[in-house]
Amino acid sequence: MDTDVDEAVRGALSAFAAGDPQPWLELLADDVEFTFPFAPDPRPRMLRGRDEVGAYLRGVAAAATDRTIRSLAIHRTADRDVLVVELTVRGTHTDDVGGRTTRDTSSIAVVTTRRGRVTGFRDYWNPQGGRLVSAGPEL
Repeated sequence: MDTDVDEAVRGALSAFAAGDPQPWLELLADDVEFTFPFAPDPRPRMLRGRDEVGAYLRGVAAAATDRTIRSLAIHRTADRDVLVVELTVRGTHTDDVGGRTTRDTSSIAVVTTRRGRVTGFRDYWNPQGGRLVSAGPEL
């Protein structure tokens, strides 16, 4: 069962990086919470519920350009319902004057699950790199 959740998360992250949020959406519990402790204003620090998280993920996926996973590692904790994800994503951002910048951003996320569904995703991402990879401060 744990390996199945690990592989589902791995596949969902890979699809999301490629611009398809659907596999992530299918993994979410109805009461899921996404938190971003280091998110700068005006980005959200907390998203609650499948609808709110889904809208956010669809927006991020739609804004993505040339985004790929450079590295992805999933670590199991002593609690079988908690895993740690180490992730580096390369993305290209087009700025306001049409210039393009490619940058890697890394994060560590603590993912909680219940019965094969993601109930929590606490993302410790780099806000500076994340802005470039996500293609805009509004997301």
